[in-house]
Amino acid sequence: MVRVLVTDYQEQEQNAAILGGKALHLFRLKQWGLRVPRFVVLSAQAYFQWRSNDQVLPESIKEELEKHITNWDAKYFAVRSSMAAEDGVQASYAGMMDTFLFVPSSQVITAVNKCFDSADSKRAQIYHEKHAQAREHESAAVVIQEMIFADASGVAFSRAPVGDSSLCYVESAFGLGEGVVSGTVEVDRFYADRWENLVESHIAQKQIMVAHNREAFQPPYTHQVEVSEEMATKATLESEMVLEVVRATLRIERNL
Repeated sequence: MVRVLVTDYQEQEQNAAILGGKALHLFRLKQWGLRVPRFVVLSAQAYFQWRSNDQVLPESIKEELEKHITNWDAKYFAVRSSMAAEDGVQASYAGMMDTFLFVPSSQVITAVNKCFDSADSKRAQIYHEKHAQAREHESAAVVIQEMIFADASGVAFSRAPVGDSSLCYVESAFGLGEGVVSGTVEVDRFYADRWENLVESHIAQKQIMVAHNREAFQPPYTHQVEVSEEMATKATLESEMVLEVVRATLRIERNL
C-alpha cells in the first residue's frame, strides 16, 4: 500500500509516479550519505485524495503532517512541488508548479493546497500538451522541508554545461538559491577539474540578492535586497567550500 505521508526510504515507493522527481532525488541523496535538510513528502496518493476532496487537503492528512513537522521544532519551511515527470528525460517540468519558501508553520497547509492547485494551472496543462509523452504522469507530490537560512546558495554540475565538459562547474550567489535558478541575480562562477583542483574563478559584481522578507504575512515570503557595497565584490564561496561542493557533486555522479 502506498503511503500518503512518506518519511523514509522504502524500496517499493522509490519511483517518480509516487514521489515526483524532486522528492525521489532527495531520498536518493539521503541514501547516498549526502547532507539533506529534514523533509517529508505528501505522495501522489495525497494529491489524488486532495482532488477527490474538492481540492482541499483531507483533515486526516493535515493532522498527520502537522504532527510530524511539529517534532522538528523548525521556525520556517519550504513547501516544494514534485511532479511525476519532473527532471525526466522527456521533460523537466521546472517551474510548472508553485514552490513557497520561508513558510511559517501556521501556513504550511495553505501552501500545500496552493502547490497541489498549481498542478492544474494553465501553464502546467499547456506544458503537458507540448510534451505528450509526459501526460501519463499527470500526478504530483509535495515536499515539506526544513527551511535553511543560507548565506550563499547555488547550483553545481559534474560536467560544465558550456565550455570544457571535463570540468565541474559551480555557480553561486549571496542569499537564497531562488535568485540563481531564476537568473535574476549576479553569480560567481567556478570551474574545477575531476581531481578536485580549482581551475578558474570569476567573481561577479553583485548588486542584488534574494532574502527572507520578515515583514511578509503572505506569499511570497522572500524579496530582493541590495548587496552591501562591502560584500559586492567578495566571493560568495571560499575555495575550499567550492571544492567541498565539487566533491559532493562527483559523489552524486558516481552513484547515478
